[in-house]
Amino acid sequence: AAGKGSLSAVIKKIIVCDGDRTQLEERLGHCTPGNTLCVVGNRPELQTLIIQEGAHMLLTGNARPGDYQIMKADKNDTCILCAAQDTYVVMRLMENLSPSRTVGVDKGHISDWIQTPAYLYKNDIVADWQRFYRDNMTFLHAYPVVDDELNLCGSIDIAKAFASTHSQKLSGIVSPDARILTVSPSSTVNEVAGKLLLSGGQLAVVAEEGKMHGIVQMRDLLRCYMLTGGDKRTDISSCLTLMPDYSGEDRRVYELRVPEGESGEAYGRANEIILSAAAEHLRYKGIMSFTLSSASFFYPKESEGFGGLMVSTSFIGGNGGSFSLEAEINSEYETYAKAMLIFSNKDSN
Repeated sequence: AAGKGSLSAVIKKIIVCDGDRTQLEERLGHCTPGNTLCVVGNRPELQTLIIQEGAHMLLTGNARPGDYQIMKADKNDTCILCAAQDTYVVMRLMENLSPSRTVGVDKGHISDWIQTPAYLYKNDIVADWQRFYRDNMTFLHAYPVVDDELNLCGSIDIAKAFASTHSQKLSGIVSPDARILTVSPSSTVNEVAGKLLLSGGQLAVVAEEGKMHGIVQMRDLLRCYMLTGGDKRTDISSCLTLMPDYSGEDRRVYELRVPEGESGEAYGRANEIILSAAAEHLRYKGIMSFTLSSASFFYPKESEGFGGLMVSTSFIGGNGGSFSLEAEINSEYETYAKAMLIFSNKDSN
C-alpha cells in the first residue's frame, strides 16, 4: 500500500500488536524500527503510532491504511503491506516459511489457510451484492449468504440476482439448494484440494455446525503448496521427462511418471505438477527469478491416476516484467487439467 522502495528491508523482529498503545510504545523502544515489522489489525491508533515510529507494518483482516498513514510512510521510507487473512493465519504462514517448523500439507488443517470472508447477509440488498460481485466474485458461480449469527442460509441464485431490482433483499433470492462446497475447519489441505478439484469449483466454505468460519479459494491452496513445499513426497519435477521430439522454444512437452504408490493421489497434486512444468519452462527461457501472480485452473475430466500421461506448457508471451503460459495434463485422447498462469519477473524490479 505504501513504501515500495523499502520492500528489500531485512526484518529482524516481528511485533504482533495485540495489546494497547503503552505496550506497543515499550516494544518499539527496544528495537530498530527500520528492521521491525508490526502485524496489526483494524487498530487505527496503533497503525499511526507504528508509522510515526518508522517501523514497517502489515495490516491483517482486510484492514486498509488511511491517507495520513500512507503519506507518512512514504515520507519515512517505511513499508505498509495488506493481507486478507487475520493475524493468526498470517503468523502461521510466517511460521511455515521456517524449514524447521514446516508442516506438510497432508497434516495441515484448512483452518490455518482460510480467509476472513466478505460476508453477504440475508438482509443486504441486490445493489450491495452487485458491487461485491463486480469487485470480488466475477469468476464464481455461487457465494454463501449468512444471517446475523453467521449461520449459513444458502447461496446466491445469480440468475435471480441479475433479474431482481436493486432494492430486493438477498433473503428473497437465496437458494438453500444451490451447490456450494462446505468443509470442516479440521479438514486437511489435501482433502479440501481434492474436493475442490473434483467439484470443479473455485471456492469452498469453511463451516462448523452450520456456522461459517471463512472461505478458501483455489489460489489459497496454491499459496499453501508453494509455501510448504508440497506434502514432502516425491519431488514432482523428477517425474517429468522432457520429450525433445515434441518440444521447442515456446512449447515444452513432458512425459509424466508418478511412482505407483502415489498415482492414486495424483489428482490432489495436479496444480503442483503444472506449476513444476511451468517453472522448468521459464528456466529454459532464461528466466531464473520469478513468482506466481495469477492462475486459473480447469479440470475437464477426472483421472484415476496419472500413469502414461503427458504435461505440456506453452509460452504465450511476456513484456519483461510478467510472462503468460498455458499448461495442460493430457493423454492421447483426453485432457484432465488445464491452466492459465501469469508469472512476475522478480529481477524486473
